[in-house]
Amino acid sequence: MKTEEFEERFSSFRGYVDLKDTKSRMLPFNTTKNSVNTDSEEYEKILDYMVEAMNKSMQHFRDLGLRCISYKRPVEQVTKLMKLLDLKYAKDVGEYTYDQYIKNNNIK
Repeated sequence: MKTEEFEERFSSFRGYVDLKDTKSRMLPFNTTKNSVNTDSEEYEKILDYMVEAMNKSMQHFRDLGLRCISYKRPVEQVTKLMKLLDLKYAKDVGEYTYDQYIKNNNIK
């Protein structure tokens, strides 16, 4: 797995990964437990996990200019709209109807 492109605005971000295993010998630490063995197969697996977590975090930081909207509506109505609009998820119905309202009312 590859990381996304470096962005200067994320340079001060630091993340932590908590490593746990029922077989502690499988963790990619050296014998004194003060360094990581980057040549181990386990390290490669953990690195993929860390890269995935970092990419999700970067996307979250990019989305900071957005606000989440959440509301509930009767299941029957939402299901009908999902079918009418050919959408798979209730969330998509909310996003679609929001976007249509913005468009129809010339809101910028």
